[in-house]
Amino acid sequence: MEHILRNTVLTALEQKDATMMTIYYLLTDKTYRKGVTDKLNDPMLKHFWNQEFNSLASSQKTEMITPITNKLGLFLTFLMTRNILGTPKSTLDLDDVMNSGKILICDLSKGKIGEDIGSFLGSLLVAKLQISALRRVHIPEEKRKDFFLYIDEFQNFATETFVQILSEARKYRLDTVLAHQTTAQIDRMLLQIILANAGTIISFLTNSPNDEDLLLPIFSPDIAKHDISNLPLYTFYIRINSTEIASTFTGKVAKFDVSQNEEIKRSVIEASRHQYGVTIDTQEEEPKKPEITTSPPAQRKVSKEKTFTKIEVQPSSDS
Repeated sequence: MEHILRNTVLTALEQKDATMMTIYYLLTDKTYRKGVTDKLNDPMLKHFWNQEFNSLASSQKTEMITPITNKLGLFLTFLMTRNILGTPKSTLDLDDVMNSGKILICDLSKGKIGEDIGSFLGSLLVAKLQISALRRVHIPEEKRKDFFLYIDEFQNFATETFVQILSEARKYRLDTVLAHQTTAQIDRMLLQIILANAGTIISFLTNSPNDEDLLLPIFSPDIAKHDISNLPLYTFYIRINSTEIASTFTGKVAKFDVSQNEEIKRSVIEASRHQYGVTIDTQEEEPKKPEITTSPPAQRKVSKEKTFTKIEVQPSSDS
């Protein structure tokens, strides 16, 4: 399955304005697949489709393709994600968002878009932000602006990407604030790596003995056992690790109400849609198939052959 997916993705990348729909049609539409493979320039990809893939029996193809199309179908059958993943060029430039200090708010509520789609889009955004942060290597260190990434319900997006973000992206001024309810929601090994790299750790009241066992060594020797489980509401312990290891101290969150202005909210959303949105036809019965194109063959430098003059040496009559 991995072999088929790899070759499918590489084939899709040879098409102009390739999207996830390109991959889907390469696997499910025989006519479209033939049109694409006939114009391929890469001999290895051509061999894969013409020799390996076409030599499989129909039942074998179905068995090997189905797991891939099932995963793709989860996102492509939902109109919102199909419009996102089926658009060749994104109007959202995360490099610009990060470097110019813009604000990006992503509502990935499970009740609106579902758990699987929310986790997928969240992981996709985190990976894109990581790439944008790594691109800051071309920006002088003193000119890099701090960009704060706030993630609520962190357990839904806890992937190995965060290990790299916490260990590598810090020097590119990508600052992360990760919030979740309990440590049991996150893979144990991943959690240990995150805690080892986190500069500031804040703990509110927790009723889980496992949480306290894990967090107590971090705040010790300043707090004793059961101190975390007996914290009053809105009170927290905090430990800041910067150039010098500081002692643990307590703090309290001020309770305040934020009044909402629906008119400002609507105007901000409309302005964002006008600048970054793309008009779509929601009545479209079937997504348009990607155009069959071919990438120009790579230009290879051919060195001129050196010519040599053949010299025949006649043996001497004295020899």
